[in-house]
Amino acid sequence: MGAPNVPVRKWNKAIDSMLAAADAVRANPVLLERLKALPRDALPDDERPAWEDLLRPPVDELWDDPAALLADPRVGTTSLDIARAVYLVEDPLAERDGTDHGFPDARKLSHFGGLPLLGHSERAPDSPLLVQVDFGYLPYASISRTETRILREGGVPTEGMLQVFATADSDSRTAPDLPGGGVIVRYIAENDVVAARWSHSDEDGDYPWRGLKFSPGVTTEIKVWSSSVSELARWVEEEAYSAARMGCPDPTGWYGGFPDEASGIDAPRMRARPVSHLLGAVAVDFALDDYDTAVLRQELPLEDALDEHVLLIELAGVQALEDAFGDEGRLQVWMRRSDLHARRFDRIVSFLMSP
Repeated sequence: MGAPNVPVRKWNKAIDSMLAAADAVRANPVLLERLKALPRDALPDDERPAWEDLLRPPVDELWDDPAALLADPRVGTTSLDIARAVYLVEDPLAERDGTDHGFPDARKLSHFGGLPLLGHSERAPDSPLLVQVDFGYLPYASISRTETRILREGGVPTEGMLQVFATADSDSRTAPDLPGGGVIVRYIAENDVVAARWSHSDEDGDYPWRGLKFSPGVTTEIKVWSSSVSELARWVEEEAYSAARMGCPDPTGWYGGFPDEASGIDAPRMRARPVSHLLGAVAVDFALDDYDTAVLRQELPLEDALDEHVLLIELAGVQALEDAFGDEGRLQVWMRRSDLHARRFDRIVSFLMSP
């Protein structure tokens, strides 16, 4: 049976009516609460997509206003915290560097894996490079410069370069005698990046070279745990991953492969794989336990009441870093806020997290 021959005007009218009905439901707190009370996994397969469309957290609309996102009736909870972050998304279309480092708008130096940018007399650490982030290029990567604003507000440099090296077999728990648990975070000032005109940063290293792009987004943290809050937090997180990956339709970044128009699958319903990020909160299922918190406080004691521990970066073991930290595990790097402002990237604590 072929597709029904419906006039465009009638089809558009039907779509408008459907959207208006959906908006009416979302604007009705009583109906939304009733929908939320329905067990998601118990819904029939033909009803679940409509339920998800009505209740899907509007991360793509409200990511830049965490308070509004929390207040939206589709989220509507005080049991979560939502914070902005900058996602580092593997980009299969990224070009490898072949430019003059003196022109930040033309540099292509941000990537997972590969080899680090080095000066003529510099020697790379013995550990493999996991990621290299060129902050100097960031203002030219976004018209709105939102990512730069998020980093600046978080105390992260907005110029220069950050490199993370690790063997991924030790951290601050298992190797407390090693600085950073064996993880090395190296910051290169902008002037030194400009001077480093020699490098092999476009070649593969222990991990394959994969270009990356920046995407602003949100992370979520559970304040008051319950099964429903935990499920909501994971849903917000999944939507944040999807929003970050939508600009990079790489099949390896999606469970089951990224859909195309011919597949007939609605792309937003696809589940995105985890995405690495700067700042924000750790992934919902990789929060610090009491022992981790004790290690963090012991290694990086807070001597000022205004100081705090902050997540510098969380790397996800997917794509270029596939299985680097176990099956979709994470590497978290923590700092004190005061050390971040002072650019003391030698003062870190690392945690390898497995599912």
